Amino acid sequence: MDVETAAKDLGRLIAQSPEYKYYSASAREVDEDRETADLMRKLKALEEKVIKIQEGGQEPDEQTKQEYTSLMEVIQGKTMVQSLIASQENYLKLMNRVNAKISEGIKEGAQSRIITNF
Repeated sequence: MDVETAAKDLGRLIAQSPEYKYYSASAREVDEDRETADLMRKLKALEEKVIKIQEGGQEPDEQTKQEYTSLMEVIQGKTMVQSLIASQENYLKLMNRVNAKISEGIKEGAQSRIITNF
């Protein structure tokens, strides 16, 4: 088996994992909820505004800070967003374990004296 085929197989296994399925379903639920999607768009626009202000060497005014804090509290208080965050954390833990195993394989492969041809 060549590296590209093994990588494709790994991708398929990841897509079939409970962590990925839960994360994907949670993200879809948030995207499909109009109210939450609208709040997320507002938050993104506000974050972009804050970044521009900071890039200009200034700090956002108190009203902008309060608006950001209030919006974050509303978004984070939504059950579906909490589920999305939890599922994202579990998915990232899976991916970290996968990356660690890939690193182990690379290390072992580099130390091996056996030459293998794919």
